[in-house]
Parts: sequence; C-alpha cells; structure tokens
Amino acid sequence: MRKKTKLLLEQNNRAEAALNDEGQKLMTDIVVYLRSFRIST
Repeated sequence: MRKKTKLLLEQNNRAEAALNDEGQKLMTDIVVYLRSFRIST
C-alpha cells in the first residue's frame, strides 16, 4: 500500500471512531456502496 494511501486510511479510521453509533453505521453503508462500483483512478 502506498504511503499516502496508508496515511489517509489511518486518518479516516480515527475520524470514524469519533462518530456516534448511527454515524458509524451510515459511514459503513456508504463505504460498502462505493466499493460495489468499479471506479478507475
């Protein structure tokens, strides 16, 4: 994993941990939805 990608992932995980339970569920739903599509760089 590229260094920048790893850093962004760590930052995202810390920010997600600060969300309440409803916010974490919504974030998970959004991520799952986005991962279902083929997105080119």
